[in-house]
Amino acid sequence: MHHLKLSALFLLQFLCFFSTLISISCTESEVQALLAWKSSLKDPGCLTQKWSYNISNDPCRWEGIQCSEAGSITNLCIRACMTDGTLDKFNFSSFPNLTRLDIAYQNFHGEIPKEIGTLSNLLVLSLIFNNLSGEIPATISNLSKLTHLDLSGNQLTGSIPKGIVNLSNLYYLMLGQNNLTGEIPTSLENLSNLELLEFSYNYLTGIIPRSIEYLTRLTFLGLSTNELNGRIPLEIGNITALQQVVFSYNNFIGVVPPFLTNDLLISRGPLTMSDYQCSAESYR
Repeated sequence: MHHLKLSALFLLQFLCFFSTLISISCTESEVQALLAWKSSLKDPGCLTQKWSYNISNDPCRWEGIQCSEAGSITNLCIRACMTDGTLDKFNFSSFPNLTRLDIAYQNFHGEIPKEIGTLSNLLVLSLIFNNLSGEIPATISNLSKLTHLDLSGNQLTGSIPKGIVNLSNLYYLMLGQNNLTGEIPTSLENLSNLELLEFSYNYLTGIIPRSIEYLTRLTFLGLSTNELNGRIPLEIGNITALQQVVFSYNNFIGVVPPFLTNDLLISRGPLTMSDYQCSAESYR
């Protein structure tokens, strides 16, 4: 019996040691991926001082970085850091536990890599007010857990990926202030959790799809300054949660539906997640 207890104790110590090695290895891999990306930037900005790796400087305490209890990076939030570069060298596959990627008010340019679709645990993706160009990668539709998607204030072109309507966990969908063309995806019924929809300041054409009536939790609808046409669907009046809409500067025809009262029909700038801070509590 004594030998069995010793064997069990040895096994427990071995497993704890082995799991620690795995955690360290995983964290080390993520840190090296971050540093490699930083070194690829034309100008790392404030990251030059804030992301410096040494024994006494725990990467989980770096500004904009949050980790799980196991030491794996879960949140990456860089805002107004005067950073200039691209996402080309960002090794998305090195961050399997990332739940938030928030890179805002920077000078990132180039395209959004299709590899972003490998972040299977991502909940929040915010790349607002950069100079990103090219099309929104179709692989974004692979991010099935996503609750917040904000790509506002870039130079993105092409159409809205059709697969985006399959992101059924979305609360916020904001693509305003880009150069998007084409029509609004027609099958919106899967986005039943959506509360904020902002497509203003693009070049979208076609009609507002009637399936918008299925967005019963929608409180804000922004479609201003596009090239939308046709009649404003009466079905929007069925969205009882709706508090604000922005439809100005389009090519709509017909009379304004009676449900669009002065309190509901507003004219204001596009909405973004810009007021949110770099803290997990800012999001659901």
